[in-house]
Amino acid sequence: MRRSDGKKTRPLTAEHARDVAKKIDGWPVSKRITWNDVVNLAAVGKGRDRYEWGRVTLDRNPYIKDAYEKKAAEIRKAAAGKPVRRPKSSGLEDLERKIEVLEKKLESQNCELMDYDRKFVTWLYNATLHGMTEDTLNAPITPPERGQTDRDELAAARAKKECRNERAR
Repeated sequence: MRRSDGKKTRPLTAEHARDVAKKIDGWPVSKRITWNDVVNLAAVGKGRDRYEWGRVTLDRNPYIKDAYEKKAAEIRKAAAGKPVRRPKSSGLEDLERKIEVLEKKLESQNCELMDYDRKFVTWLYNATLHGMTEDTLNAPITPPERGQTDRDELAAARAKKECRNERAR
């Protein structure tokens, strides 16, 4: 399928949407953000190979929309003369900044966890639809048969290194 400009369409993945949301979170509070800025942040590639998703596509994605709305509100607060953070001692500011970063990380990880839950439910449904049982799905994976495993090679390399270190002493 092709877009009106002749380029092939490309789906917006959840992973790419989270990356765009992180870029929006990193946008400076001193500069106004527009949807054109978001379109440019989401674009991939350069020159002829550059691909941009439209404003509507980006607006429909919950990760991007939430990040845009939060950043726009933060910018409005800063522009209205209300400080985003109250001036405090540097130790408290550092802790507040750390808390903010951790809260954003927690929020993004919760979204990622929800994606994994949806994927698991889909896989479970499809597996039961095709007659697979829980025991079949939980069966251990048989390791590949090799002449010498990677673990044995690592152990031999470590032993050789220790031997060299003992000689050097």
